Amino acid sequence: MNRKYLAATISTKQEQWPIPDIPFYCHIGPRQYYPHSENRQRVEFLTEQRNQAMDKALKLYPKTTHIVNIESNYLAQKKAIRRLIARYDELDANIILGASTWAKMERGILPYYQFYDGWATPEMYYYRYKYRSPKGLVQTSSVGSCLIFPVEIWEKHRFGVPEPFPRSGIYYNWLCEKSSLPVLLDLDIKFYRDARTSDLIPYYSPWKRVKATLWKPVRQSLRGKIIHLSRR
Repeated sequence: MNRKYLAATISTKQEQWPIPDIPFYCHIGPRQYYPHSENRQRVEFLTEQRNQAMDKALKLYPKTTHIVNIESNYLAQKKAIRRLIARYDELDANIILGASTWAKMERGILPYYQFYDGWATPEMYYYRYKYRSPKGLVQTSSVGSCLIFPVEIWEKHRFGVPEPFPRSGIYYNWLCEKSSLPVLLDLDIKFYRDARTSDLIPYYSPWKRVKATLWKPVRQSLRGKIIHLSRR
C-alpha cells in the first residue's frame, strides 16, 4: 500500500518536527491549567483540541492515509519516531500501532522505568523494569501518546471521551475501541519522559538518591530485627 503519512500534534506553541520528508501539522491552542489527574474537564478539553488539530491538518493534506500522532513532549526523539513508522510499514496491515512510553524514575542511584501511559493502556498500568526491558509486540485494548492509525477511523469516529469516565480511559481508548481494528503495542520502540519533561515524575537530587539507596538496606535490617523481637 502506498501510505501517505501526516504527523500531527497539539501544543501551546509551534513545535519543530525532526523528519522533513513527512508533512507535519502542529495545532496551537490556548494554555489551560488543569490538575494532572483523572479530571474530566481536562480530558474533554484535550479531546476537542485533538479533533480541531485533525480537522485543520486534513484540510491542508487531504490525501493523507495515515496519521502519525506524536505528543509534543516526544517530538525530539527522532530515532524512535522513525522506528515507529518503519515498523508500521513492515507490518503492512490495517492496524493501530503504538510505541511504549516510559517514565525514568530516579529515586536511588540506579534508575528504574515505569510505563507512562497506563491510563491509555491499562494492560501495562504500573509496569516497571530496572535491568531487563520488555520486548516484542503485544496486543492491547488501546495505545496512547505515540501511535499510527488509518485516517479513515478518525473520520468515522473522531476522538471522544469513553464512558464510564474515568475507568474507561481517554480519547485514545475511545478511538481504539471504536475502530474495531487490532491494536498493537511495540515494546521494542521506546519513548522516554523524566522529571524535566513531566511534573508527574518526582525529582530527587543526587544526594537524596544516594541517601535513599544507602539507607534502604539499613531500614530493612532494622525492620527485620523489630519483627523478630516482637515475636519473641
